[in-house]
Amino acid sequence: MPASKATESIGKTYGRLTVLDSESVLYPNSGRKVVKFICKCECGNVKSIISQDIRNGAVLSCGCFMKEQAFKGAKGRVKHKIEEVVGKKFNRLTILSEVYEEKGRGKRRCFECICDCGNKCTVMAHRVLSGNLQSCGCARANIAESHRHGTEDFIRLAQGVHGDRYEYSLVEFISDKEKVKIVCKEHGVFKQTPGNHKQGAGCRACGRGFNPKKSGYLYVLKSSNLTKVGITNLLPRKRAKNISNDSGISFEVSFSVKAQDGEIVAELENDLLRYMRQHYQSPTTSFDGYTECFYDVDYEPLVAYIKDMTKDKEVSYAY
Repeated sequence: MPASKATESIGKTYGRLTVLDSESVLYPNSGRKVVKFICKCECGNVKSIISQDIRNGAVLSCGCFMKEQAFKGAKGRVKHKIEEVVGKKFNRLTILSEVYEEKGRGKRRCFECICDCGNKCTVMAHRVLSGNLQSCGCARANIAESHRHGTEDFIRLAQGVHGDRYEYSLVEFISDKEKVKIVCKEHGVFKQTPGNHKQGAGCRACGRGFNPKKSGYLYVLKSSNLTKVGITNLLPRKRAKNISNDSGISFEVSFSVKAQDGEIVAELENDLLRYMRQHYQSPTTSFDGYTECFYDVDYEPLVAYIKDMTKDKEVSYAY
């Protein structure tokens, strides 16, 4: 998750959890970095939880709610009697009555509930009492919708990043991952995902002057704690020199991929930037190519990822 999105969630409450801070950690066994939210639960417990699980509604407490509401099922164990729970509210659901639904050769215990949104629903009893089910489905939809932007919102955010460099009359926004048509005033229409565009990506023919009809390079540049990735028609060492002069940061070429087909290089850059923005944070200082720079990148896994992307393509490597 980009640093900006993680920061936006600080102070927000999801279920019983209030986000206090965020941290980037290595995911076990994979070596990849994930963003976790440090949350305080209503019970007072502080816990670190993967941000995506909180934002999509999969985790709503530190685990206390499940312990409070858990009940023992069949096979000789005691269940909550319906008179003990009818009229009680669990998250957004209020229990109205008990029903049994056919399942295979047996039956399963369910509750008929009314949700805060007004919808009635029949749901499995244990999901309500354990706290795993938050609503009739409206809560998850509301959380997902809260992270979507309409066309007007996207244009406003895009203009905040790019100013009047682009024209957005052809945009039909669906989601951050569905490409839209953006008009470059110099080079014409190009397609790009709103998510990438809001993070600083733009027309490939601008800025770097990359021409996909010519041969090109996908490069990895290194400084002390910054790694920059990008594409160029120039030799990577010349691109590194230009960026170093503009930024005042000394970059050197660590790895590059050359392809005679510039379109291949452009596609590789899209995939690589998506990977990098999911796992690393970018600087906020503006200089040529800063949106493609990332802090504290693990070099060997990065090169392995690039080689895996290019294993079926006609390319050559240089170190």
